[in-house]
Amino acid sequence: DELLEHLYCENPEQFFFFFFGPNERPAVEKIERCAQMIGAKIIIIKERLSLYVCRLSICSRVVCNDSGAGHIAVAFGIPVTVIFGPVQPEMAMPYSQGIVNVVSKSFACKPCRSPICLTGTNICLKSIMVDDVMKMT
Repeated sequence: DELLEHLYCENPEQFFFFFFGPNERPAVEKIERCAQMIGAKIIIIKERLSLYVCRLSICSRVVCNDSGAGHIAVAFGIPVTVIFGPVQPEMAMPYSQGIVNVVSKSFACKPCRSPICLTGTNICLKSIMVDDVMKMT
């Protein structure tokens, strides 16, 4: 929600698309509350993959986790900033001659490839600050 606020302040006229995946309801609800508080225009998308790709294709910039969104964005030539947690960027980042920014922190436990943080801290994600992402967008 802090990143949404920073991006909104940068350009209050922009729209934000959030792609809603399985088990993401709490995160999406948090984003919706934040958007209401600051007045940001958001669209929540939970549709089949073909519509997801179509909607992603009209974005002017994509900020995402290490997921398919980054790969789809570069296929359309859209500048992308990818946030990596427990995965090493070299293992999964989208490759393109276009703009691909990577936000990642190094830790002894990385890459762990575990679905649950083995240290119990989620430090690889929690150590990434909004300013780290803003510098790359």
